[in-house]
Amino acid sequence: MRVLACATEATRGVERLLGSARRHGLEPTLVARGERWTSNADKASALLPVVGGLPAADTVLVVDAYDVLFFAGAGEIERRFAATSGRPLFNGEQGFYCPAPWRDEARTAFEADDVPYPFLNSGVLIGRAGDLAELLVDAARVIREHDLRSDQAAFYRLALDAPDRVDVDRTGALFCCTGAMQFRGWWDRRPPALQLDGPVLVDRSTGLRPCLLHSPGRKDRYQERVYRASMGVG
Repeated sequence: MRVLACATEATRGVERLLGSARRHGLEPTLVARGERWTSNADKASALLPVVGGLPAADTVLVVDAYDVLFFAGAGEIERRFAATSGRPLFNGEQGFYCPAPWRDEARTAFEADDVPYPFLNSGVLIGRAGDLAELLVDAARVIREHDLRSDQAAFYRLALDAPDRVDVDRTGALFCCTGAMQFRGWWDRRPPALQLDGPVLVDRSTGLRPCLLHSPGRKDRYQERVYRASMGVG
């Protein structure tokens, strides 16, 4: 399994990503180092030449570099991915974000009360290199055609146009996206749904143990405390 992480600059978030990945025997390849992006919509174009150069059957995991921590290695991640449909699989989340004209259409299509993470988040994506390359080509096209500033909005459009083309990890079996989820005493006073059992991440809302944690929008101190606790550092 290849791990690609998008990072235009070196930050403490990148250090945490690499530290947690290496603990589990992973060595992410940093993509877009030194590039100047106008928005995160540039991510699709930055990833395309890298993903397109890999063998089509290879498993590729793409993650945001600044707010992701690993809690499992390649073997476990691939094992869980093999239990899915095999289509490109996005991180699911509780919140909804789609800055595009099809926002209402997307919310209606993805909203569900019977799953904990119904909405698509593009910060984590796993699939076969060939499938991801085709997806990135089409995402870049949608971004150009609609002058988007969000790759996530483009992926929503592609999912709406071809619902069987991609999947979303709506149960959190592989990935956990914090959204409204909280660690006890680490962010605010809402009831916690996530906890650490030693180095293992536990989602108390589902009883599952996700392979990685994606914390978009969380302040650096939150991510740092989760990282240090998971690494056994005081």
